[in-house]
Amino acid sequence: MATLKNFAVEELFTPTRGKSKYTRGYADKHPGEYPVYSAALEAPLCYIDHYDYDGTYLTWTANGYGGRIQIKSGKFSINGDRGILIPVNEDHPNLDYIKYFLQPVLIGQAVGRVVDGKKNEYTKVGPEVVANSIITLPVNEEDNIDHDAIHEKGEKIKQILALQDSMKKQVEQLDDAEIVIEVNEPSKTINLGDTQYFTLSIGDRVLIKDGLGEGVPAYSANVKVPISYIAESNLSDFDRPSILWGIDNTLFFYNIIPENVVFATTDHCGRALINVPDLDAEYVYYYLQATRLEYGFDRVFRSSLENMRSIVEIKVPLDEKGNFSLKRQKEIAERYKRANALKESIIEKLDVLQSVAVDINQ
Repeated sequence: MATLKNFAVEELFTPTRGKSKYTRGYADKHPGEYPVYSAALEAPLCYIDHYDYDGTYLTWTANGYGGRIQIKSGKFSINGDRGILIPVNEDHPNLDYIKYFLQPVLIGQAVGRVVDGKKNEYTKVGPEVVANSIITLPVNEEDNIDHDAIHEKGEKIKQILALQDSMKKQVEQLDDAEIVIEVNEPSKTINLGDTQYFTLSIGDRVLIKDGLGEGVPAYSANVKVPISYIAESNLSDFDRPSILWGIDNTLFFYNIIPENVVFATTDHCGRALINVPDLDAEYVYYYLQATRLEYGFDRVFRSSLENMRSIVEIKVPLDEKGNFSLKRQKEIAERYKRANALKESIIEKLDVLQSVAVDINQ
């Protein structure tokens, strides 16, 4: 077991805040190729015609999502919403190792507004806080920092994080993909707007502030999870399954609500009822879900009643007499259900693997 010792960050680095003068307005007067990094984690704030740093450094977000550490390389500058850790000595510890262990320390000391789910967060971590933060490093028999051990573990950290990032991307790609439903002939294509087969409607406006802690679930643009609970439903006819779809939502999905389940819909949620007994609700739901990406519905091209009625189609398998085949529908729906369950299981396992904390000492 390696011997560990606590160090203040200021013993290893000089935390330095960037220059507040670097704004988009400054960049308009000094356009160039060199990035200026700010509080944003995804991309530079702007580009200017000069730079303050040339090399590979640890930087941290001083404002916004305070305490997030990123390694920046090349020729760049930072503004007042970000800080940089300038090594005290040229022989500094491995940056990947420092980032891995220092970031949770800084985030834990951030002050400001933290919202559930980390949305709309605004926290701060100043240079003084960083300077006084403690990080634990392995030391050798002479009680000096063991750079070889730190470098070895830093490289292991880099490999693990790269693997987890790859898994995260696979989860996102798999989650966005839909399983293809193959419907062999004979079949018939019907339109969701055909009133012989379907009744479509949208709900009424429901404000979250008017909701209750319990009661009738009300679905909105996210049809998978109720937006609120209200005293009574604005709908009728619960003797049949209902197929819901989201309106004004970037992530366009369907959901199916079983018969005899009371619920409500807002004006951002559509509802489809099946009017004939020889259309299987699960088949219709799975077919719609499998083909949802074909139509390009989003906040701009809305899945309004008019658009849903006019362009959304369903291919229904027929029997040898040319009638809708409930048997074939149920078989296809069951295959899709099993395939979708497998997909969800894979996503769940990948999600666990990409987020698990790894003990690099093993």
